[in-house]
Amino acid sequence: MVTSGATGMPLLQPYFSNQVDILFVIDSSPSIATHRARLEQALPRALSSLENAGGYLPDLQIGAVSANGDGRMEPFLRDVPNLDGSRDRNYDGTLADAFRTYARLDDQSIAPSRPFEAARLALDPATNPGFVRGSALVVVFVTATDDASPDPVDVYRAHFHDVLGVREVAVVAIAGTPSEAPRIHALLAAFPQRSAAAAITDDDLAPALAVVRGLFFQTLAGRCWQSAPIDVDPTTPGLQRDCTATLAPRDEPASGIVILECGESPAAACWRIIDEPYCGTFGNPALSTVLEPAGIVVPMGTVGQIECIAAGDNTPDN
Repeated sequence: MVTSGATGMPLLQPYFSNQVDILFVIDSSPSIATHRARLEQALPRALSSLENAGGYLPDLQIGAVSANGDGRMEPFLRDVPNLDGSRDRNYDGTLADAFRTYARLDDQSIAPSRPFEAARLALDPATNPGFVRGSALVVVFVTATDDASPDPVDVYRAHFHDVLGVREVAVVAIAGTPSEAPRIHALLAAFPQRSAAAAITDDDLAPALAVVRGLFFQTLAGRCWQSAPIDVDPTTPGLQRDCTATLAPRDEPASGIVILECGESPAAACWRIIDEPYCGTFGNPALSTVLEPAGIVVPMGTVGQIECIAAGDNTPDN
């Protein structure tokens, strides 16, 4: 059957962007002291991968609050696209360097570590106006102890699921083991295929933060396949796909034009399915769709859609 594998196929245009808001909730109790030096190096390194998400720069806002505080943050980092292809940033240098300066780890608080409550407060527009924008939100808990927030885990789960109508929410924890931090891991379990964890003792935190790039590829850019297109003629050499792809103005879908699969040296607009490891972050095929030739410009508001005969018994996406 025909299934839609990449509705909203990305167009290689300078104004393509999607909003991702990332909130870091960082333990500032004395228990973080033994981990501080390593985290101050590992967190910025892991964030550096977001500066170029496979050629598509997300529209990023990054904030950080203390897990022991009232949820208020310093002016958050912004890296958003302009229509001319340039970037509007409120920091100099690299994102990693800016984050290293912005989110300095502290171990001065004697208050209990309450990362869930701190996140709830931080995501309130009255606390930090303009931070949550509604497209995608990633909450990253960095804590050396378990959560000591006043409400049951399920209360916070419901809040983070429904916060301000955000379309997609993911949760990451850099914390102790499930036995050391049962509440933290219970919250992760409530976000199946939208969560990741790393041990607070790890030197490499990039695998945990890969969920951010995976979220971008899978749910925002609309470039990932939910099922793999199949070879409809296995007796013929090469991969024979049965696909239909169109480009159309968003407001006039019926006026679209059909585009063909790319050959070796494309001269006109065409589509190609490529390997993309980050598409497999949430258990789907590690396949993405791109428009070629590289650098092609299409009118703003153009939407691409591709439908193929694919593995599995899925219904078409809209």
